[in-house]
Formats: sequence, C-alpha cells, structure tokens
Amino acid sequence: QGSRLPDVCALALLQYLSTVPQLSDEQTATARGLLSFYAGRGIRFAFFQRFPQELVTGLGIEDKVFCEAVADPASTVKLFYRYKHENHPFTEETMRDVFEGIRVREFVLFEGEELECYTVETGQDGKTSVSPHRYLKAGAVPENLKDSRYGRITAMTKLLADEDRDGFFEALKEYRQLDSLTKEIFTLM
Repeated sequence: QGSRLPDVCALALLQYLSTVPQLSDEQTATARGLLSFYAGRGIRFAFFQRFPQELVTGLGIEDKVFCEAVADPASTVKLFYRYKHENHPFTEETMRDVFEGIRVREFVLFEGEELECYTVETGQDGKTSVSPHRYLKAGAVPENLKDSRYGRITAMTKLLADEDRDGFFEALKEYRQLDSLTKEIFTLM
C-alpha cells in the first residue's frame, strides 16, 4: 500500500514474490522497487535470481553464484572454498552478515567451473559447527550477457574445453578487437 515495511517483512514479501509464477503489474512494480532498494544497500540473496531477467538486469547478479549460510548473528562464520578438481588448499574468509545472521558470499564462475565450499560457525561460547561440503556451479550464460566480457570469456573457455583451437583464436581475436575499441571510445569521452 505504499508504506515502508520493516526490512524483515519487505524481504519476506520479496522472497514470496520470487516464487509467484506470473506476477501482476502491481507485484512486478513492488518487486522491482524492493530489488533495487536492497541491491543498492548491498543486500543481495540467491533467491533474487528466481525473478524474471527483466527485473534483475542491472543488479549485478546475472553472472553470480551465491554461497549462503544462516547462523546466529553473534557467531562468526568462516567460509572455506576452492575450485573443484584443484589440489590447492582452501581459501578462508569471514563471511559478511548481510541481514540478521544470513551470511552471503558471491562468486563469478564461468561455465564448467565448480566451487567446493563449506562453512565453520563459531559461537560466542567457542563451540564450532562445520557444514557439509557443497558444490556450486555456474548456470548457462543469460542471453543478455552473451555479448558481455563475461559471456565472451565463458564462450572462449568452452571452446578450449571442446578443443576447438580455431574457434578459440577467432573468438579471442574478436574479444581483443572489442576490448581495444572500447578502451579507445571511452578514453575519448
């Protein structure tokens, strides 16, 4: 009805709207406003990606994979992650509390990449709990990103994986031309 909702209610409404198969015009306007408001405050969740592409374009989540952990807001949550099939040690970082104990870490993964991760929650009493290992992988490149840097690099990665060297070098040549042209144009402005 146009009044400001408490964050917990607005986010619950937004999560509900993300499950509605066909949003009405009013629901679409509400979702668009809330998505923009929260993304602008740096509050972004994986469920945002369930909305139609036209609602999330410009939020910077189209090429992201989310790792989320729910914990006591007073706890510290460490995320351990590494690319699957690599024998490197896990990278460790403290997860940021985005909202009321919900920790979120965003990753950009290219097609075919998988991230292995787990979390360790340490409570104020010093007790720890370890989550099971999870594997995150990128979905298909959204249509609106196919011509972006991300989409082009993903396409080149796929060409290499398919051992299409000629296709890769042609795509690389186009990428370099576009990159050079972009730098030239934006330097002039």
